[in-house]
Amino acid sequence: MYTKGQWMIDGSQIVSVEKEISNSNETICELNPETEYPTVFERSQKEALKNAKLIVNAPKMYEAIHEVLELFDGNGVPNIEWIRNRLHDAIS
Repeated sequence: MYTKGQWMIDGSQIVSVEKEISNSNETICELNPETEYPTVFERSQKEALKNAKLIVNAPKMYEAIHEVLELFDGNGVPNIEWIRNRLHDAIS
């Protein structure tokens, strides 16, 4: 189980922006609870931001993987172009 919904980077935090959760953003995790300068857990700020973007895309990637698996588990013919576009959308 994970916190569902769209996530975004808000300063040094990753927050959920789902309205069902609350009227305000809910913190999912922090890039560094003490300080984000000059490094984030001994990683450069650039690397930490890339890691944060990966985490933010996790719900979209999870959903895309399940959609693709459902397509392959079904009786239809997989549309490779749709699969390609869906997976690219999940990581963009």
